[in-house]
Amino acid sequence: TINPIIRQHIATPEQTLMKKLQLKRKPILIMLGGSRFGIAVAKELIKILPSIKEDFIIFGYKENFKKDNITCYKFKENFLEYLKVSKAVITLAGHSTLSEIVVHKKPALIFPIQNHLEQYINGYVLQKNNLALVKNLKEINSEILKKHIQEFLKKENKFENNLKKLNIKGNGAKQAAEIIMKK
Repeated sequence: TINPIIRQHIATPEQTLMKKLQLKRKPILIMLGGSRFGIAVAKELIKILPSIKEDFIIFGYKENFKKDNITCYKFKENFLEYLKVSKAVITLAGHSTLSEIVVHKKPALIFPIQNHLEQYINGYVLQKNNLALVKNLKEINSEILKKHIQEFLKKENKFENNLKKLNIKGNGAKQAAEIIMKK
């Protein structure tokens, strides 16, 4: 087996990145992509996040803004720097994102997109190994989302400890290339 194949590894120390990104506290990243489902979840989250005592950075929403404890970016080239310094992640269950979360050892609250079998499977694997909390949203409602976030925050340290025990690195592309070159 090989390690996950991720976009790139950020070698810069967290303290240096925190200064560069002008962050006072480690944020919780929210990565919901540009799908209708992701935008709908983000819209509801924006209503309740000010009531939660954390800093949140949302990637992939339809507009850039900063309000209260929420910063929103449509897109950032240096997204992985934010991931490296984050405290935790709220996301959908795409394979690449979940691979990056595991490599960077970030606890996650995961909302698989309904009727996307691969997303259910991806989330299930992390939840089964106590690396993340997975919630299937039958309806997108701000109060339900708030309860899920509160439940996640109570379990975040457990997930982080389990992630730290993993010997997983982001060098899967190099490992795969070495295997191919030997053939």
